[in-house]
Amino acid sequence: RRRPACRAAARRSMSVERGSGDAKMVHVRVSTTQEGHESWVLDLDVELGTTVAGLKELLAGPPHNLPVPASNKVLERRGSLLMSLPDMKLVTPEVALLGFVPAAPQVAAPPAIKATALASPTAAVKVMTVKVTTTSEGFENWQRVLELPKDTTISELKRILAGPPHNIKLEAGQKVLHKTKNQSYLSGTQDSDRVQPELVLRNFNPDGTSEKPAVRAQALQAEDFKSFKPRDLQAMRDARKAFEDYFAQQKAMHDAQVPSRRRFTSYARTIGFSKVVLDVSGRPVRQGTRERPCVVWVLNSTDEVEVLLARNSLFETANWQDRRPSEIVLMGHEVDELDMDGGPVEGGGESPRIRSANYSAVASEKPPDLVVLFMPAMGVAQGGGAAPCSGHAQVPKEVLDSMRGAPVVLSTRRKIPQSSLKTLSGRGKVGPLSFSSVRCPFSALGGREGVEFDDNGWIIGVQDAEALLAVLKLDMLPEFRDSLHGSDDSESRTPALFWGILDLKYDPSVSVWDRVKMLETGDGRTSRFSGAGAVILRRYKEKYRLEDGPGTGKSAVISANKKLTHDLMVARGFEDLVPKQVCFNRVYTEDLAEKIVLGLGVGEEDVVVLKLCNRTRAAGVLPVPVLDLDNMLKKILRLPKDLDGWMTRELSKSDDATLGIAYGCLEEQIRHWWSNECPFFVAERLATSVATTSSWSGQPREYDGTMRVAFALRRKDAKSPQGQRPPRGDLERVFGGSSVTMPSAEDIEIEWLGGYWKLPKEPVESCKLRESIISAAKTGTTHVDTNHLLEVFGALGDSVQQLFGGSEPVASTLAEHYAAEPELAAYLVGRIGIAMRDLSSCRRTVDIGRKVLEDAEDGASKRCAQSFISRGFGVVDAMTPPGRWAEAQAHFQKSIEHYPGNASSWYLLGQACLEQGQTKSAVDLLRRAMILDLDFRAPYVNLGVAYLRLGEFDAAVAVSEACLKRHPDSPQCNYHIAVACYHKSLKLETPARPSPEQKEAYDQLRARGLHELCEARDSDEAQRSQHRSRIEAPWLEEDDRMGEALKPGSGFLGRRRDLKIRSHRPIEIGPDVGWRFMGWRT
Repeated sequence: RRRPACRAAARRSMSVERGSGDAKMVHVRVSTTQEGHESWVLDLDVELGTTVAGLKELLAGPPHNLPVPASNKVLERRGSLLMSLPDMKLVTPEVALLGFVPAAPQVAAPPAIKATALASPTAAVKVMTVKVTTTSEGFENWQRVLELPKDTTISELKRILAGPPHNIKLEAGQKVLHKTKNQSYLSGTQDSDRVQPELVLRNFNPDGTSEKPAVRAQALQAEDFKSFKPRDLQAMRDARKAFEDYFAQQKAMHDAQVPSRRRFTSYARTIGFSKVVLDVSGRPVRQGTRERPCVVWVLNSTDEVEVLLARNSLFETANWQDRRPSEIVLMGHEVDELDMDGGPVEGGGESPRIRSANYSAVASEKPPDLVVLFMPAMGVAQGGGAAPCSGHAQVPKEVLDSMRGAPVVLSTRRKIPQSSLKTLSGRGKVGPLSFSSVRCPFSALGGREGVEFDDNGWIIGVQDAEALLAVLKLDMLPEFRDSLHGSDDSESRTPALFWGILDLKYDPSVSVWDRVKMLETGDGRTSRFSGAGAVILRRYKEKYRLEDGPGTGKSAVISANKKLTHDLMVARGFEDLVPKQVCFNRVYTEDLAEKIVLGLGVGEEDVVVLKLCNRTRAAGVLPVPVLDLDNMLKKILRLPKDLDGWMTRELSKSDDATLGIAYGCLEEQIRHWWSNECPFFVAERLATSVATTSSWSGQPREYDGTMRVAFALRRKDAKSPQGQRPPRGDLERVFGGSSVTMPSAEDIEIEWLGGYWKLPKEPVESCKLRESIISAAKTGTTHVDTNHLLEVFGALGDSVQQLFGGSEPVASTLAEHYAAEPELAAYLVGRIGIAMRDLSSCRRTVDIGRKVLEDAEDGASKRCAQSFISRGFGVVDAMTPPGRWAEAQAHFQKSIEHYPGNASSWYLLGQACLEQGQTKSAVDLLRRAMILDLDFRAPYVNLGVAYLRLGEFDAAVAVSEACLKRHPDSPQCNYHIAVACYHKSLKLETPARPSPEQKEAYDQLRARGLHELCEARDSDEAQRSQHRSRIEAPWLEEDDRMGEALKPGSGFLGRRRDLKIRSHRPIEIGPDVGWRFMGWRT
């Protein structure tokens, strides 16, 4: 989706002047998609900023002189996938020329290739069709059809049959016979004789050849079974066994692919599997011949899915089940022109011809032998708070009329309930169906059992066009209903290993491998679910309870680091589900912007998203136009030259000035970057979502929202306390330790709890780039089309299980994997350490991180990592009972010496002072942390504690209110406001008759104090702490007395103290007052 013109103008207005120095060069590798020329590559250096059109001009000119026309499509290589590059885009490091045929290599072609070349219509020799069969009993249907020059000899024919693609192993002296014109008898031939139209190999047994069983599978066709005689029973059994072996081989090949490629090849393989199921169901599809190929219509095809997959050669296996001549017609509304001829394949047979056709030209199309629809939109969403869905797939009437009774197969992402199918006939029978919902073994997940959503996961066969319309109108969508029997008894709920969220961008108008992009993961316990998402939290609480421990270790490390999440997704084969990403040291250099642009392959009109690796809640996320990238990098990566002086000036301002900085503004984002302790950052290509209409701001507008989906992970076998260890290899070895606390991905089931849109502050037409892209916690929400949710769930497949399943990270293997980046390795190892529960293991792991840093070069990145490691040692000491705060304080001080901008260390240093009774020093240090990181919850909460202990009640209320605006789920702040209001009301008590204003202020303080105390005690956090052995705020005896004193009628304003009617004594401020919050940032 293109951005509005005003946004493009805003980007241009941010452009910066570029230097006029020497041109910088970049390396580009050029290849071709043409089959048979996979080894052809051309390496060249081009100027930075060269466009695709400029590259084609370079290739066409000297010294290359390649026949590359200006209209030749250029594709960008993304792993195993190819993506189109417009002429105005900048070239990327790896590109491919679509269909380009380089000069033929000067090597001898095998005989079969020669024969094919000679048979070309442009050849000067005359050719003939030669049909080769065998006399062996039981193989009457075996044949080979070749196009050969008329002067080919029998000896040359044998060599052609023995070479690729036939690979037929003929015995020495194999006799070849030919049929006479009237086919009354067979006549012998000599090796020197010329070939005849019909030849027969005497006593040749195809089972003795090296061919694949694809051709022998013809014997399984139902029409052939009818002609079998009792004496042919063994031949039929052999043919069935051959096809079963071939089927298993094809299934193994499909399962062996990486998940992304398996998902995209599932479209073509589902066509072949549909034919197999129709054959078994008694309605076989006609076999194709050269004169009349088998025609398959793929309805509702689009350029973004089916045509794109075909251009990337992902439809070549559509006839895998027999390799007979086939023609796949991708038919839809205004699809791009496409016509790709099939060709011979290894083992015999040929790949299908694939072409596109528009619905408007259906009258000129050949009638189909089979009609296929891939995962059409179906039904109408019901219940569960879902948005109206996109409705059933629309197929023009003239197309339905042209199908002429051809069988129709639909693939679905979710199994269609039998109850829905029964409505077709009104009874328990399924008359309009060729076959009911069948699990497809060639789906994106390989037909794995126990899954609810899977691309091309199930197929259903219908008899004709009329039945197709009836099926499309069925209500088959998931409802995401709330539990009907919710229980407060935790033991009656299902134990969950982990529950969390994914924030992602989704746009169905772009290519199939760009429409779902995962931005980050999160822990459900710390995530907010507001507006349209509030029902998700209720669903989880009604059905699940969290197991103690299994999901906390690994999830904490993965969800807290965007770099590690991205790398693990790519390593597990889900590269298409994450934006393209590059990672760099958090140190500014003059060429850093150019490195980012080159690494991401973006152009001047594009937008790059800069992210801190370890932050959530969109903190530090900055969408930046490429032309302004260098300026922004200078702002966020260069600390003030006099940081201490800047901090002193900020401290001299009142808290109101600091707390008044707008949430999410550029000033706050810059401070996030200054105060971050991770030595690396990432840059990503901008991913956008489909425009979502909402009236949350008062009038209908379109927004580029972020979709949040929630999930719960549970064990497949509840009786099995531990999972199996996952495979060890590359990055997977990082998660292969000796202690398995999470089952392997194969032993985990996922339940999707629903999803909703989080909306940004500004609509898409706004010129405020960040405010129109980044979804804010406090802005609007809206429901998601249920069909869109199905596509997202299907695309994600088992990526969540692969991401979170398996054992916790192992520090040694993690350090080994990132050995080339010791600063990043040390940070990740230290991050693992401080997340551990066992303090001795925690200390050892952090020490491994310290040793890893010894190999790093001195510089800003190393100092940043050293700051984090020192903080990690301090956290271990502080957490060691009863709290070694003096030792921890020394580590926190050393951390700040390494990196003075570390807000986490400033906070912990202030907390150490607070714990040791140095309250005034704590206030100064906690304010420094808050100034650097305005979205850090812990300094706000503990500043409230410090202000209460100092008797500064107004300051305690102000900082607590500011925290609640940013973090509404902070019951500690509610408690601090209650305490402050109580003591402020005590100061107003006087025996003199109060003025009306005094009485109103007094009553308001008491009412608010009671309300805030109740809010604090009613929170989940307070309810959990109520039953602990150690009684803490807000359940202290003093808190009970304060609650009683704040009740209506208990005040003493205007009463005579000498009447001695006070029922309670004023509660004094003690040295330990306050509800602390230990924000360890582990």
